[in-house]
Amino acid sequence: SEGVGLFPGTPSMLNHSCNENVTHHWNKGRLWFRACERIENGNACCISYVSKLEQPTTERTAALFHYKFFQCQCPRCQSPDEQGRAEATVEWRALLETLSKGTCNDTIAIYQRLVELAELLFPPYFVTKGWALEECGHALLQDSRFLREHASECLRAARRQYIVCRGRD
Repeated sequence: SEGVGLFPGTPSMLNHSCNENVTHHWNKGRLWFRACERIENGNACCISYVSKLEQPTTERTAALFHYKFFQCQCPRCQSPDEQGRAEATVEWRALLETLSKGTCNDTIAIYQRLVELAELLFPPYFVTKGWALEECGHALLQDSRFLREHASECLRAARRQYIVCRGRD
């Protein structure tokens, strides 16, 4: 009675991991895949079946069990560091909420913290990390107290994230 997707060919050959090594996105009605790290011969190509990797392990694994009918056993879900990620998730959500209200006095500090948290919450290359870096760079450009060089570093890092994940800026 549950809805499912049918993807014959390459997509059906991709396994799940909360630390994906392949990223995917839709572009003009086509599903595109890109390796976001070197994948050695014989290793599995993995995407995340969960769209919100910033969720705590309990939420990710519950969603996978409910919608995909399996218990995730990936290295990230088995990692003892997951408790630290759970605390980072709470902080990530609170900072996004603060930004959405538009009432924060130090936007730069919030975006800088989001960049730090993105390192804990997401795989090495992930679009949301690119977003955090890009927003931090733009916030830095708006404030004359900071060197434009630091803003440029953030924007270059965001560009790398987007190119690896999507093949374009």
